[in-house]
Formats: sequence, C-alpha cells, structure tokens
Amino acid sequence: MRRLRIGDSAHISEVAPAGDLMVGISTAGPAVALQAGCLGLAEGWRFPGAHYAVGPMRGAFPEGGVRLVPSHTGELQLAVDLRAVPAELHHLVFVAHAAPSGPGGPAYAAAGRMRLASGGADTAYMDIEAGGLGPGTTLLLAELKRHGSDWWLGTLGRTYPGGIVQLSSDLGIPVVQLPFPTPVLDNLHPAAGAAAYLQAYRARTAQPAQPQPQVPPMPPAPPPYPAPATAPGFPVRHDGHGSAVFELATPHGLSAVIAEFTPGGRAEHGSLHLCDAAGRTAETVYATFAGLPGRGLFTAPPDGRCRLRVDHEGPWSVALFPVDTARPISPVLQGHGGDVVRWDAPAGFLNVQFNGSGPITVSIHNGVGRRLEDLVHEYNQCALRLPMQGPTRYLHIQTDGHWTLTRG
Repeated sequence: MRRLRIGDSAHISEVAPAGDLMVGISTAGPAVALQAGCLGLAEGWRFPGAHYAVGPMRGAFPEGGVRLVPSHTGELQLAVDLRAVPAELHHLVFVAHAAPSGPGGPAYAAAGRMRLASGGADTAYMDIEAGGLGPGTTLLLAELKRHGSDWWLGTLGRTYPGGIVQLSSDLGIPVVQLPFPTPVLDNLHPAAGAAAYLQAYRARTAQPAQPQPQVPPMPPAPPPYPAPATAPGFPVRHDGHGSAVFELATPHGLSAVIAEFTPGGRAEHGSLHLCDAAGRTAETVYATFAGLPGRGLFTAPPDGRCRLRVDHEGPWSVALFPVDTARPISPVLQGHGGDVVRWDAPAGFLNVQFNGSGPITVSIHNGVGRRLEDLVHEYNQCALRLPMQGPTRYLHIQTDGHWTLTRG
C-alpha cells in the first residue's frame, strides 16, 4: 500500500486496479464530528450545480458516479464509479469537514487519514497530521482529474480554517449548494453540540416543502445583443420558472448556436445545459453563480432540435442566436460575465485583462462550434498577451467577473 503525501500524484490504475474505487476518511485522537463529501467540477473548477455535490445532505450524483455508502467502522466512505461520471465533469474533489463544536462538542483538533481501496484491498493512504482537523475546519484532501480518457489522482491538502463558508468563497460555490450543514444555516440552534448540529439541520430540511407560487413568464425584453436583419427566424426563445427540460428548434443547416440565458429572481446560481436524446447532460452551455445573464456556444444538432435543461430557482429566459451575432473585438471589447465574442482579424495578438474575484476561462471555437483549445484559465486578476491565428475564431468566455479584450 502506497503512502501519499501532499503534492503526490498517481495514475488511476495504481489506486484502483480492480476498476472500482473506495475513498475512506477517518479521524484519530480526540473525537470530532467528521463529515465527508465530494464535489464534481467541470473544466476550470467550475461547479455545474448542487446535484454534483455529495455529502451529509445529498447521498449521490444523479448518475451514481459518486455515492456516500454506509460504514460500521466509523470511517466515512465514498464509492466512485468513473464509468458513471458524466463527460462534463473533469474533477472529483474529496472534502473533509470537522463540524463546529458547541457546548458538549469536541474542543480539540484531531489527526485523520484518507484511505483508498479497490477490489476490497487497500491501495494507498494519506495521513492528516495531528491538529489538522480542528472544529470548524474544512480540508480539500485530493482530486481525481480527467486527462483525455484517463484519470489521475492528485493529493491537495488545502486547509480552510474558516470551514465551509471559506471554502464556498474560495471556490465560488454558494454555501447553500454545498452538501454540508453550515454555521450560516444553524443559527436556530446556537447551543447545539456537534452531534445535534447535523440532526437539527436535517429536521428543518425534512419539513414539507411549501407549494411554489405560480409565477407568470418574464415579460419580453430586447436582448442585449440583437440578431442582425440577415438572420430571419431568430431569436428562438423559451421562458420558464424553476428547473426544466425543453426543446427549441433551429433551422436545418445551422452549424453553431449561441444560447443567451437570462435568470431572474433572487437565486444567484443558474445554468443551461445541452442534453442528448435520452435527456442526459452532454455539455454545460452557460453557468453563473452571481445571477448574471450571459451567452454560451454549442454545435447545433443535425436534426435542428436543441434539447436543453435549465437549473435555476426562479424565472428565466433562454434565446438562441446564430453564431455570427457574436460581438467582434474591434479593437476593444468589454464585458461582465459569460459571453461569446468573435476574432475576425488576421494573425495577431489578443490582450486579456480580468479584474474579478473568481475564475475565468476563455476557449477558442471554430465556425461550427467545435472547441479547439483553452486559451485562458486564470483565477482572480490577470493581464495576458496571447498570439492568435486567423481566420475567424469564436471565443467563449466563462466567468462572473469583469473583463476587457483588446486586439493588437
């Protein structure tokens, strides 16, 4: 059995030779109310939604790729089936959280261990040093990262003394979408001990849901980037409220489509996904964690039927536009949030300036919407000068921050 240290990596065949993988997380020394979970993230550590967060409040991914399984040994165990992990997920990040203590709860930090097993046999482990699991502390232990058709394990050991709230801020994931009860949600029981902490939260969330009010569709509003007169029949639009699956038709022969997603209400998270014929997510077209409207790009299906899914707790609108409605960089273009823009100059340089408090990813696509490469993957602020090739290329910007693109 291999001993792993922070910063180590291993091919999936080394830690899961039998094909299955079990991740066990346990503590040693002073007792803590330990919680464990896994976050499924898309490229660039983008969080596609609460359904890909497994922990005390949510037991499994929809497809079953990661499941929290019962154990009688005191070890928290997550079963991983990489064959069932959807293609949009590129990172599986394993998290340990020591629940905050109250009167009667644990008062001392503990040591711990992450254990990996496959086919019923242990394959690797990583120790969490003494004092590494203080009450209220959250750890990012390790990640499984997709590389083409392969997966690699990397140990992280990233500590958040501020717990789930600090983790939420760092990753840009709303606290309420993480699969752990948090201090923010436990204000009704400030004197509860660590054991009562989880029980009290579950009791509150088990109450029958109130009926959803009937909210009328959002009134029509002019899109921020109107389609040109040379695009008859566009935009195609659908309004709704809450999570939904629907179809929009595009003319046959259309190569690529820009989808504009406009969320409403107070919910900050919203996402738009392209689905296959069976209703499974094929790719995430657009996602926001700040309630921002924006645009994404995808290749039009051969039959012209765009099967789409929205995840949002509030009213929303989706409109489709031809890819040639993308704004050109001529020579300066500014924006806030996700967008699709056009580079239609000869070979030259692209200057990217980003002033935000989260990630930004910029990918290059051709005229049929096919992703060619990732051009930018940065966090918080950056200023880059990058070579660009002609002819026309489309840039898909994914962020919730402010950005400026300059040609030259």
